[in-house]
Amino acid sequence: MIQVVGYQNNETTTLVITDIRGGICRVKAVIENTGTVDAENFSITISVKGGLFNKTDVFHECSGCDHCETIIPAGNTKSESTLKSGLIIGFGQIAINVTAEAENADLVKEEAKGFMFGPFVLII
Repeated sequence: MIQVVGYQNNETTTLVITDIRGGICRVKAVIENTGTVDAENFSITISVKGGLFNKTDVFHECSGCDHCETIIPAGNTKSESTLKSGLIIGFGQIAINVTAEAENADLVKEEAKGFMFGPFVLII
């Protein structure tokens, strides 16, 4: 007699965008791996558009570099800033879009609105 036993793996990788912040000349996003498995080969994007006459158009993508790894361990966070893509200086409303995904996790998106006042970026 042969008995087949099913096995269900409950281990998952789940990315959550926990925070989007302004600052001086930048927008920063914090991504957390709330799953039980490391997020492998992650990718994070931050897009900032708007301002007076729609002159602000900054796009930053991170998928690991010389200073960080391409893994977000389970229960850990990764923060990323637009400073590497250029300073955000201007005046007016801005739209912020953040995405995060990993090879073993679904794509997550978060949108925010903000306001630029010279070098200061405020999230509304």
